[in-house]
Amino acid sequence: MYRHLLPVAFVIPITLARFPCAGHPAKIPPVQFNSDPAKCPAQHVKRPASRPVLFALISILVALAGPHCSKSPTSGSRAGSGGWDAQDSVVRERLAKDAAFKGESSPLPQQDRARFRGLEYYPVNPDLRLPVKLNRYPIPEQVRLGTNTGEIRSALRYGYFEFQVDGRICRLQAYRIEDAADHGATLFIPFRDATSGRETYGAGRYIDLKENTSGSYDLDFNRAYNPYCAFDSKYSCPVPPAENTLPVAIRAGEKNYSAAH
Repeated sequence: MYRHLLPVAFVIPITLARFPCAGHPAKIPPVQFNSDPAKCPAQHVKRPASRPVLFALISILVALAGPHCSKSPTSGSRAGSGGWDAQDSVVRERLAKDAAFKGESSPLPQQDRARFRGLEYYPVNPDLRLPVKLNRYPIPEQVRLGTNTGEIRSALRYGYFEFQVDGRICRLQAYRIEDAADHGATLFIPFRDATSGRETYGAGRYIDLKENTSGSYDLDFNRAYNPYCAFDSKYSCPVPPAENTLPVAIRAGEKNYSAAH
């Protein structure tokens, strides 16, 4: 996706940077956004700690995994693709994120890492990868996004996306976090839906999109990811505003986290 929003050692040294999304252990102001589910979005802030950044992790891990990761469980709830070859990149990202979560800079509490077997996901659903157009506001409005820890993040309400799910017209606001390290080049889409608090994290999930000049995007709910506060309450993450509550169930992307997994 993975407002916005991880160093880890694998075959070669890497550092777990941000998702999504989707925390950065860091003091609040200097933070960084990322759109990749394995990356810790700038929304996620952990206190006190130095801030690791995980933007390049996914591409490196995917390259390391190579063809060995192109096949995945077709029916499982973890990294399974549901058999859609076109979504192999999503599956590889999920596998890379699972590997990252086992590292020393994982957002998981130390006691949970040894028994961690992978995050839970819905099967990849091509119907929830939606071509959308960003409807930009002529004058973006400055807004204040509350967090799970009571802090405030400054953002711009930059535009909105309209789309249909299950025959219902839906709208999601897109924000740019003003204190993001990429200077707001990422669109942050936090949302809740009818699965929130039941099948998915109660506070909501994130999608990150790299801003482009065309205004056309793929709003891919298969890349929706949990904020880091879903794994450890020490992280501070923006809470999706009420205006980004969808009236439909988005059964795609990351499910609720249980330490038993």
